Amino acid sequence: MKTTALTVEVPPELAERLRAYVAAGWAGSVDEVVTEATRRYLWSHRPEVIERHLREDVALALREGK
Repeated sequence: MKTTALTVEVPPELAERLRAYVAAGWAGSVDEVVTEATRRYLWSHRPEVIERHLREDVALALREGK
């Protein structure tokens, strides 16, 4: 798989937890974890999903009279 390098900054405690996760053998590398996390984030935050949730929230608020 072709990849592109990105530079990101994360809070130190998050970086430490990521490295510990990899060191414990739960993942092959920090890159692997970040790639999978990004993939899942983008999947769950697709525009059509966000729009559906917003519409559901508005409909609920209208039903409850808020």
